Amino acid sequence: MITAILCTGREEPQFGWMADSLSRCLTYYQGPFELIVVDMLLWRDSIKLERRSSLADAVKGRFSYRHVTPKPTPWQGPYRKTSRDYYALCNARNTGIALARGSHVVLFDDCTVLDEQWLKWHGDAANKGLGVAGSFKSYLTATIVDGCVVSGELHPSQEHRGPIISKAYGGWMWGLNTSFPLEWALKVNGYDEKYDGQGGSEDCCLGVRLERAGCTLVYIPECIINQILETHSPVCDFETWGKPQERKQKERLLLDGKMHFANELLIQELGLNPARTQPLGNEFSLRGLRDHALRTGDFPTHNSLEVDWRDDERLENM
Repeated sequence: MITAILCTGREEPQFGWMADSLSRCLTYYQGPFELIVVDMLLWRDSIKLERRSSLADAVKGRFSYRHVTPKPTPWQGPYRKTSRDYYALCNARNTGIALARGSHVVLFDDCTVLDEQWLKWHGDAANKGLGVAGSFKSYLTATIVDGCVVSGELHPSQEHRGPIISKAYGGWMWGLNTSFPLEWALKVNGYDEKYDGQGGSEDCCLGVRLERAGCTLVYIPECIINQILETHSPVCDFETWGKPQERKQKERLLLDGKMHFANELLIQELGLNPARTQPLGNEFSLRGLRDHALRTGDFPTHNSLEVDWRDDERLENM
């Protein structure tokens, strides 16, 4: 079975676009399938019922799905140690992986219209045990009819990795459209939650570790999603691209002598240790976490993190 995971924290994630286009995909891929939507905004009691209804109304009973909160994290939600919510996408993605019942995991972003062949390509790769770097087309605005983009204004930045199927490098496993066998994700212990607190680079880190561990990765240009940026609002005030940042990310000096977003230091360190396949910031075995979550429906609530590694600021002061 394929488990698709959509992580969101946006006020308007465009569930309708997603569900209509995914329904079209399921006419071309008819294997067993489930969707897990990991939704940070389900933690807001004031809109929780409205949020659940919004997704249910979009799906219209056309496919199996679960709508869940992220697992407990020190960065956001009821167990946070900070004074406000911070970006924690690795935690959300690991939540989806831990709850996945499928043997192949597909991740894609919100504010997205899926090409009708999208799931078929991921399904073909699943049958071969491959990881996939899918492609994308980005629009500033677009007109969507019945789950299809019929017109739109393209974003200046577009896909540049080439028009033919090829070997993919780990750094190409961008989280807006990617997939891999569940077993490989468990072997490398999932996304590295040391990246949480800010955004960016975490998807490349997982891809590099998958490649190092031995997972075969392919780039498939026909496996495409359409990203529509008109409601692609910043999550927790942070945004790496698409819209101007409302809150500046912390920076660190790298070996090139320039200041970069602090998360890029972790990628630099990963490159300097070419044998490493495991994350630095996960206080758990993802395999054990998944076994427990599928058996009980619960996640541990304790996390020992108290200080942000980027500048030694205490979380309670953030």
